[in-house]
Amino acid sequence: MWPAFEDRPRKVPRRDSSEWTTAHTHTEPSMEEAPDIPPAPPQLLSRLQPLDPDTFTVAEAQVVAPTATPISPQCGFPALIPIIHCRADNSLHAPDGLVPLTADGELDFSAYPRYIYATGHISPDGTPNFQTTLVRRGRFQTPEAIAARKTNSRIPFVDLVLGGRDGVLISPIKDPRSQQEITTLFNARDKKPAREYIERVRFTPPELCGSLHSRALDHWTALQIDTIPSDRPEPSPATHPTIWKRWLREKHTADVHFQYIGVPLVGKGFQNAHVDGNRALLACLPLNIKGTAIRNGPLRTNFMSTAAALLGVPRRYEQLISEKQLPIYKTRRSEPYNEKQSRNALNPNIEDIARYLAQSGVTPNEAEQWRPWATAYIEMTLSTYPDGTHTPTLKQARNLARERIADEPALALRSVHVDAPGNYNPIIERSREARRSQLASCGNETDTAVQTPHQPMAESSSPITPYVTPDDFAGTYILDPTQIHGWDDENMRMGPG
Repeated sequence: MWPAFEDRPRKVPRRDSSEWTTAHTHTEPSMEEAPDIPPAPPQLLSRLQPLDPDTFTVAEAQVVAPTATPISPQCGFPALIPIIHCRADNSLHAPDGLVPLTADGELDFSAYPRYIYATGHISPDGTPNFQTTLVRRGRFQTPEAIAARKTNSRIPFVDLVLGGRDGVLISPIKDPRSQQEITTLFNARDKKPAREYIERVRFTPPELCGSLHSRALDHWTALQIDTIPSDRPEPSPATHPTIWKRWLREKHTADVHFQYIGVPLVGKGFQNAHVDGNRALLACLPLNIKGTAIRNGPLRTNFMSTAAALLGVPRRYEQLISEKQLPIYKTRRSEPYNEKQSRNALNPNIEDIARYLAQSGVTPNEAEQWRPWATAYIEMTLSTYPDGTHTPTLKQARNLARERIADEPALALRSVHVDAPGNYNPIIERSREARRSQLASCGNETDTAVQTPHQPMAESSSPITPYVTPDDFAGTYILDPTQIHGWDDENMRMGPG
């Protein structure tokens, strides 16, 4: 469902550098090749399910396999992007069938922006013996490359930085080997070598990167965030959440009245639960002509509002799937939502959105993770556009959500600020109401009592806890509100997100 998250830093567990050294450091690789790649022996099969050639994206490789990148069944090494293997006769083929063919039976290199160019073979004992290099698709489409393929000659890749062994795209010769070399590379005036190095790190499987290159990737990302211009447009759904937050802060700094529906400013910042839900739903929509941002218009407004009405009610998506018997696809589908999938685009239908999400492979548990965004979207829309087109649908969703949470308080949101828009919690509401009454009662007593320096105020039978106002929590995200008076049920402290 999501577009390829190629520019998103990968936050996944990484191996220690001592484990990675043997996979990265090596002598000059042998270019010896076998005529064909034999069928992969059992030990080379993927540790996960094989990738679906029709739906493979870089995002799936990173999301589906956070700790173990899928191994190529034919080549035997982990890969995040499709592989192009150069055989002994210099002919090219896609060993795992991930690259489509043109009408002439040739590989369609325009299908993906980057490939792993592999030269080598599988040894007789079943172990892979490949040199793997990151190559952009444009290098396969030059006149020289086309002529070389017609004559079965080796493609003359000029100034190509050769990668490492068996899935490692980082060059053991050209790329930095120490923190000092990385610092020098990043501080150089010409940033092109640094960008190319980071690109090789980003598309190397995380378990093969090593701690040195992982830190370099994180540091480079931080540098890019600090240099983002303040007047940039809305980020794409594939953009990292940190950049989204920076963009939102910049907009709010420029205009204190600025608000982004669905991602509220809470205290002094923005929460991941709202940002991630917003990115996930925007990724369902078609991009603009340039392919850099989501296209604005009625389609976006209708889809987001109806999706919020669906996802803002606890277990509503799961209930619709059960009632309408909607099958959930087992693999992600990247087809964007369009007006043809709705019976009436001007009058959104919740069932249509549920059907689309199910066909896109969204599970009920995943949909529940987007509920903080949906509740905030509903509350902010009703506050900003009280007479809008979607007001009746959103009001109905809000009332239904509150009814369900009141009947089952464990359904209240967790891991979001207690004062985030749409975060309804009956226990906290009752606690605040009790404090208001207690404070009002205290005020009446002090008004009727005549105080003198020699007449102390009568002691209260119970300590008075001042009423908690939204300002008391400014800038603080309360994840465990046990400090709030009246929250005494252990089973109700944390409900589903």
